[in-house]
Amino acid sequence: MESTGVYWKPVYHILEPTGMKVWIVNARHIKYVPGHKTDKKDSAWICKLLLAGLLKPSYIPPREQRELRDLTRYRVKLIQGIAANKNRINRILEDCNIKLSSVMSGTDDVVATKLIDKLIEGKQITPEDIDRVYHGKLKASKAELLEACNGFITEHHVYMLGLDMSVFLDEKHLCSWVGISPGNNESAGKKSGRTTHGNKSAKAAIVEAAWAATRIKNTFYSARYHRLAARRGKKRALVAIGHSILKSVYHILSTEKEYSELGADYINRRMEAKRRSYLKKELEKLDYQVDLVDTKAR
Repeated sequence: MESTGVYWKPVYHILEPTGMKVWIVNARHIKYVPGHKTDKKDSAWICKLLLAGLLKPSYIPPREQRELRDLTRYRVKLIQGIAANKNRINRILEDCNIKLSSVMSGTDDVVATKLIDKLIEGKQITPEDIDRVYHGKLKASKAELLEACNGFITEHHVYMLGLDMSVFLDEKHLCSWVGISPGNNESAGKKSGRTTHGNKSAKAAIVEAAWAATRIKNTFYSARYHRLAARRGKKRALVAIGHSILKSVYHILSTEKEYSELGADYINRRMEAKRRSYLKKELEKLDYQVDLVDTKAR
């Protein structure tokens, strides 16, 4: 097989367990005549080169090693992303003449984070602020730390540093901006709930998070997904779960509170409460006095 991109991998994964000897050949070693290139002619040409002994197999590591390489490469990507964000914050601080990196080992520890939060709030760092966050493990003195925090920070710097959720009036505006809210369109008597394009990157990340959340058993998102997928289909159910996750993200970032799992039976309990309230009101309209007693608790 010709090692073109990653297209050889699915076929190789199927043939590998059979014990068949599979050769993955470098594409540069089997170049065909330009202008006469098709998949069938490529296959015949590879056979001719193989029979002539002109091909050499590439080294393919064992399955366990390939899986380990996937994990290590993914880990490297995550670390690179974190490092890139740290460097971005350092560049912004340097741009506004804040020299925290010169007196601290990094800008991601607890002390630096609290000082940066103060700067984002538009407040000047005072000696009292330094006293509240300072501890003996810091190499820099309090005076050096205070001097490093004195700079010229503008609204643009604050915008680049902080997660400001106030630009969205509520969670509905955020979901609409991402493009994960159901539409409310009507034309010629036909209604459509099609979502807008929104922010494609954020939308893709939220839907991916929704897919992962549905795989965790005995949770609110998993239970809601299976309930919706049975009626509306898997794709629409994923969008709905992403909508719920994004609303939770909004409240977590805006209120700085921890996420609280509602549980798999939350929807059932909520529907039961609504049904109980509705039936009670209906009986009260008929001039009945209703006292609800939970027989399950007996």
